[in-house]
Amino acid sequence: MRYLLLIPILLPVWLVAQGNIEFQAELGAGYEYNPFNAGPNQTMLSEDSTLVRALQRVAFLYQDLRLGWTREGKKSDFSISARGLYDYFPSLRSANLVRPGADLSYEYEFQKDKSIYTRLRYRDYQTERGADPNEVLTIPTSYRTWEGAVGYAWRPAKDTWLEAEIHARNKQFAAINTSQLRYNRLGVRGEWKQRFRKKKKPSSYLITSIDINQRVYTQERVFDEESEVEILDEEEDQVLEERLWRYQQLDVRYRFRKWGNVQLEAGLGGLNRSDVLQDRLGYRQAR
Repeated sequence: MRYLLLIPILLPVWLVAQGNIEFQAELGAGYEYNPFNAGPNQTMLSEDSTLVRALQRVAFLYQDLRLGWTREGKKSDFSISARGLYDYFPSLRSANLVRPGADLSYEYEFQKDKSIYTRLRYRDYQTERGADPNEVLTIPTSYRTWEGAVGYAWRPAKDTWLEAEIHARNKQFAAINTSQLRYNRLGVRGEWKQRFRKKKKPSSYLITSIDINQRVYTQERVFDEESEVEILDEEEDQVLEERLWRYQQLDVRYRFRKWGNVQLEAGLGGLNRSDVLQDRLGYRQAR
């Protein structure tokens, strides 16, 4: 057991010995005057109270640790970042928001212009603000989420980049009374990036991406230990509501430079959502 405790100490030392290390930390504070950022309870307040509530004070902290090393012609990049944000509304405590989070990524280039990567993301949003009663499902504003992705990137030609990825997400909302909403997503994504060269002019890029994913929302009963035993004896279903939506999204963007170092981007996109279980909440969107 004591040998396992040495792993968190020895692992960073070994990584530093293998390559380069970069550490960055950022601490700041500020405020924002935004009367439209007052939340769903804005209509319950007077106009003066809404303006006072819109004085938002924000404190944030970022820590970023990046490691990179090359061994036998193969490159690896490892990155850990942590963040913490706090939104404070002086006149309404229920609108305060704490947003800690962490990111982890690793990329391994096993051949020239060919690499695999993985990314993990954690977010925890904590607030006392209530759910919006106008939503189809009762969705609280406090939640905890995990995201992950595994992908393969390669460069088949000098000016062409391709990327294929599998991604997943788990989101667990705060319990309200006797129910809790859970959300799971699983999908695939592909991206094609093409560079266009011009003599004595900056290059431009055409980026096309497609994302197909399935999202399952489940609202379940939440009981204490005694109540749970009674429900299990009655063989009552614990699922109160369920939604199964499938998304197909296509985006095309054109990125170019103008007037020196000014970078511009124009794009088109389309989204289609199908309601698998009830066939009544699907829609199509163009933007």
